[in-house]
Amino acid sequence: SSNIEVRIGNNTNILYDVSEAANIVWESEDNSVVKVSNGIVTGVGLGKTIIKATAIRDEDKIVKTCNVSTYYGDKSVALSEIIVEDGELFIGRGDSYEIPLSYNPTNSYITEIDYSSINPNIAEYNDKVIYSKGYGATDVTVTININISKTIKVNVVDKYITPLFANTVDSVDLETNEITL
Repeated sequence: SSNIEVRIGNNTNILYDVSEAANIVWESEDNSVVKVSNGIVTGVGLGKTIIKATAIRDEDKIVKTCNVSTYYGDKSVALSEIIVEDGELFIGRGDSYEIPLSYNPTNSYITEIDYSSINPNIAEYNDKVIYSKGYGATDVTVTININISKTIKVNVVDKYITPLFANTVDSVDLETNEITL
């Protein structure tokens, strides 16, 4: 078993030494992370998986594996900040929302993105998307490369009633019908 890293969108060759008479069957345990064909591994999405090469010659069968991890960006560029459009999100109960993220610098080396929710009964994260489940508010945290985080407040509301404002009302004057934000 060996280990390789593949940049997403790029190819890497796996070197192998078998007789030309052998037939080699290549497979990736997770094609959403990497695809493999004839020993050429292509990075597809962020993650880790195993490539398996099975060499078959006559009655002999040899299986070799390779651990593969993928990454975005340039290995020499450290991530300094996660940028999120809004720090607060209002979403209808039962709806989903993909969190648009950007990075500073834009070509930062990224090996892992993890999302967590303080209260998954209100909102949870799965495959880059926030899913609202119950009414209320919770925090969803995006963590990249284990050490850089950004928290987004997620408010789950009745999807048929759109909040007029995300700001807090400071006061309401009933005599003049004025609202101070």
